[in-house]
Amino acid sequence: MAKNSKYFTLGEENAFALYQPYAQSDEAPIDLHFLMRATGRPEPLIPAINAMLGQLDPTASLEIKPMSQALVFAMLPSRVGAGILGTMGILGLLLASVGLYGVLLYTVSRRIREIGLRVALGATRAGILRLVLRQSAVLSAAGIGIGMALAVFAVRPLAMFLSPEVRPTDLTNFVVVGAVLAVVALAATVSPALRALRVDPVVALRHE
Repeated sequence: MAKNSKYFTLGEENAFALYQPYAQSDEAPIDLHFLMRATGRPEPLIPAINAMLGQLDPTASLEIKPMSQALVFAMLPSRVGAGILGTMGILGLLLASVGLYGVLLYTVSRRIREIGLRVALGATRAGILRLVLRQSAVLSAAGIGIGMALAVFAVRPLAMFLSPEVRPTDLTNFVVVGAVLAVVALAATVSPALRALRVDPVVALRHE
C-alpha cells in the first residue's frame, strides 16, 4: 500500500495504480528512476552514484539531477497557467473598477438637478453621500454575486493548475476575493461621490 501520488498534473484526481516489481514485469521499461536522499549538498555524491549505477548496467545512459531541477518542467504548466490567469484577473479587476467609476460618474452627472433639489430642500452632505454609496453598493453587490456564482463552475477546470493543498472552491478564497472587489468598488466611488458633494444647488437647478 502506498499513499496517493500525482503522476501528471497537480490538480488531477487520485487514480488507482498498481506497482509491480521490476523482476516480475513482462515488459522492459523504457527508463528507470531512482530517488536518492542525501544530507548536505548532493553534487559531491554524483561521481559515486554514477559509478554504482554503472556497475549495474555499463551500457545505460545515466542522468542525475536534483529534485528541484526535475520539478521545473513538471511545474511549468502550472506556473504559466497561474501567470496567465493572474494577469487576466488583474486586467479584469481594472476594467471592472473603471466601468463602475464610469457608470457612477455618468449617473451623478445625470442626477445633477435632483441632487441640487435635494440640497435646496435641506438634504445634508451625509445624505447625498449615502445616495451615491447606496447605488454603488447595489451595483457592486450584483456584480460580485453574479461573478461568484459563475466562478464556482469556472474554477473547476482550472484545478489542474493548483497544488493539492489548494481547493478551488474553498470558501476562504471567495471571501477574500469578494472583500478585494468591495474595496476596489469603494475606491471607484470616491470621485463620483466627491463630485456629488460639490454640487451647487443654484447651478444645479439651472442644469439641463
